[in-house]
Amino acid sequence: MPKLEVEHIQAFYGRAQALRDVSLTVDEGEVVSLLGANGAGKTTTLKVISGLVRPAAGTVKFDGERIDGKSPEAIAALGIAHVPEGRHIFPGLTVRENLYLGATVRHLRRSQLNDEVDRVLEFFPALREHLDRRGWALSGGQQQMVAVARGLMAKPRLLLLDEPSLGLAPIIVKQLFRTIGEINQKERVTILLVEQNAPAAFSVSRRSYVLETGRVVLGDTVERLVRNEMVRRAYLGLGGAESSGA
Repeated sequence: MPKLEVEHIQAFYGRAQALRDVSLTVDEGEVVSLLGANGAGKTTTLKVISGLVRPAAGTVKFDGERIDGKSPEAIAALGIAHVPEGRHIFPGLTVRENLYLGATVRHLRRSQLNDEVDRVLEFFPALREHLDRRGWALSGGQQQMVAVARGLMAKPRLLLLDEPSLGLAPIIVKQLFRTIGEINQKERVTILLVEQNAPAAFSVSRRSYVLETGRVVLGDTVERLVRNEMVRRAYLGLGGAESSGA
């Protein structure tokens, strides 16, 4: 049974339809990516899964249990952590305080919280020297590290990552995605990743879906998608098989 099953989801913002019959699955331990241009419906898909947007039709199941219709708090308590686009760290709080907030659903004591901070900083050692700095004083790359580390504080079974590479320098993106791969392997966290940066997404994903105007237009293994002419042209900046000499 897949860890996550999204079936025939339709979603609206007012009268504007954002998702049109979206279906996808994520198996236990997988990293699956969602590709698409701005407005394709990627972020809305994550919001439906985490309960921030109520679907007009369709179902979402986690470990076989239907979760569409549950509150975001109830969904988080099941082990689904959502790291939103734009980081959304609290600028007036320290890095440590931002991390504490990620464990709210676990109701831990202060000593346990500090143990968990130590655990997640194994993946982001560069943050150790910044634990007592305010969020506003961090670089964009450091803020993104805090956002992902805060998601890990919930000890999630499913981690939803929305555009983690957005606005980051290429060298930081490479480091961040290496860490995302390590989190998947070492913490055994299932990950659904929204990205416009296809090469970065493909570096950690086993499978990927492509969304266009609220619809899934492709879904396959990364190995096959990198040979797909539409993907090569639209997302990898390459010509088709013929023009590449393949």
